[in-house]
Amino acid sequence: FQKMAARQVLMELLPLLEDLHPFVSLAAARTLARSRDLVYAEPVLKWVVGQDSYQQDRLMGILQTFGPQLVPWMRFRLHSFQESLAEWRLLALMAASHRTADLLPDLLQLLDSSDEEVIVAALKALGAIGNPDAFKAVSQQLKHASAPVRIHAVRALGALGGPMAMGLLVEALADLAFEVRRTAAQSL
Repeated sequence: FQKMAARQVLMELLPLLEDLHPFVSLAAARTLARSRDLVYAEPVLKWVVGQDSYQQDRLMGILQTFGPQLVPWMRFRLHSFQESLAEWRLLALMAASHRTADLLPDLLQLLDSSDEEVIVAALKALGAIGNPDAFKAVSQQLKHASAPVRIHAVRALGALGGPMAMGLLVEALADLAFEVRRTAAQSL
């Protein structure tokens, strides 16, 4: 009986995700996520995706509250790499946070995205997971036109490659972007 009553209260919070006052919607999202019930994952995820991308990064903690079961749930509902790049980006960040190694094929495919933020999120996840099978794909990102992508590729190579990455990291010390050079030095 208590479980049914709690679920009813939580269902009444769903409309508050659309409240004009951001603190109200934030409190509703936090409360729904604390239930750890994936029934509320869809509306909370849509609420997070509806925020500006810099806010989405801040709100990752709310999604993480659902626990590691959220990652397979998110992956199950995404069918193609063309749909909802924001959700793929969040999935990659969640995979990084939970070090979800079974998403390796998906993360490697995200490196071919046209969206810089998606590539960076995939690189963060690949670095966190640390599977050396990703070394070649990550090293190819050192040629990317975007400095942030190269920065995260260098950081991931440091975690993935060990001695195998030394030559590439030394080459990255000559990159035109200071942050890439600095990150390469730190990765060495």
